[in-house]
Amino acid sequence: MHHGNGTQALFEDDPRVLYVSLHRFPFYPNTGHHQECGRGAGKGYTVNVGWPEGGVGDAEYLAAFRQLILPIARSFDPQFVIISAGFDAAAGDPLGGCDLSPAGYAHMTAELLTLRGGKARCLLVLEGGYNLTSIARSAEACVRVLLGEPPLPLPPDHDPSYLLESADNAIMRTAAVHVRFWPALRQVWGSSLDPYLASIDLAQREDAARADADAAREAAALRRQEEHRELLRAQLAHQQAQLELARQQRALRHQAQAQAQQAETPGDGGDGARPPHRTMADDES
Repeated sequence: MHHGNGTQALFEDDPRVLYVSLHRFPFYPNTGHHQECGRGAGKGYTVNVGWPEGGVGDAEYLAAFRQLILPIARSFDPQFVIISAGFDAAAGDPLGGCDLSPAGYAHMTAELLTLRGGKARCLLVLEGGYNLTSIARSAEACVRVLLGEPPLPLPPDHDPSYLLESADNAIMRTAAVHVRFWPALRQVWGSSLDPYLASIDLAQREDAARADADAAREAAALRRQEEHRELLRAQLAHQQAQLELARQQRALRHQAQAQAQQAETPGDGGDGARPPHRTMADDES
């Protein structure tokens, strides 16, 4: 029911790991959109199926396996399969709101055991769930399959041809994202994904146009900021030049005033002439 955002974050740029999640979206932790498909070298190796509403059960989960997950997984051909077994999608869980039966869990486990010609090693790790009875019955059904028993028969009212429309669309949206990475999906879906591909292309072009417009606005804002800084620098330089000029003018005035005062100051003789010196002879005469 909950998207495995931590596991996705660990491996979304690693093409050696194929990560698949079936969960409700939007729902806590509000990650796992179908367009989240990996980054860099890992693009195409993250597969998210987000159920828009509760009520999904065996038919919807097994349809996602047949039409999407197994074709990709067989192409990937894993050596080791790790199942994060969250039983909060089981019928009776008070939080999940889904309707998976123990048999539905068992059939998905059996399908994963067929990978790599039945030679892929499989590890099932118990995770979530909020109804102890549902957890116990579902976990037992999966473990019996791991031990070699056939999966439980699906409930009598199971109808693989009837899917919730929202769930059917969710599977198709994810398939449309991944058909470019996994040609095996084209064999399953044919041309039925083309309308979704067109909408994805349009959305990507619109996103690119918005990104370009945002980048242009940001660049223009940066230019305006730089021009404003240049203007401030020019104003500051002008003010500093004015202050330096005023300082020099003050210094010149002070220098002129000092020279004028020095010229006007009388010497010891009153008129600038040296006074006569009396000699010894004068004293004696």
